[in-house]
Amino acid sequence: MNNEINILDYGAGNILSISRAFEYCGATTNIITNNEDLKNVKNLVIPGVGSFPNAMKLIKSKNFFSTLIDLNKIKTPIMGICLGMQILFDFGEEFGINKGLGFIEGSVVKIPIEFNGSTRKIPNIGWDKLDFSETKLNFIEKKLIPNVYFVHSYMAIPSYKKDIFASINYDGLDVVAAVEKDNLFGCQFHPEKSGNVGLCFLKYFINKTKNL
Repeated sequence: MNNEINILDYGAGNILSISRAFEYCGATTNIITNNEDLKNVKNLVIPGVGSFPNAMKLIKSKNFFSTLIDLNKIKTPIMGICLGMQILFDFGEEFGINKGLGFIEGSVVKIPIEFNGSTRKIPNIGWDKLDFSETKLNFIEKKLIPNVYFVHSYMAIPSYKKDIFASINYDGLDVVAAVEKDNLFGCQFHPEKSGNVGLCFLKYFINKTKNL
């Protein structure tokens, strides 16, 4: 059985650690660096660190944009990680209004600083416990506490609640932690830095690539 996972290298992601994490889960990895190779993938992981507009600028400068649109149209399994999840949305508000890939309806906005008369710490850095329905929870071993590691100042707001896979409560604010829509899957947190729980999310995507 072919467990090859393709990871997009567009200049804004921690490719090595993500690749190693997928390989630990039993997959082989292939780093995509050019548009011709991108056209032929059967699945794709889009990592991301940095700013929303810079990520989109890099994707367009490497001629990946239109190919990514085509891949989504044919329901290629795509996973976004951290900033890679954010750019799946219609637009982001970092450094102005910037268009994303438009695969998931919704926007990406800054986490509100004000909190019950005090100031919420931004960025959110550290471990938070995931909240999701029992139907979504069954892919994580019951003995595991679903804590995962975040580093982010912006949060996704899907237009439709059905696209929310998991969330966290950050100082009284519900923040989307993971999304899923048809062929699309995304994690705001870093699964490659989130221990056994994070690996469960990578395994979930590996299985998703087999079922679509």
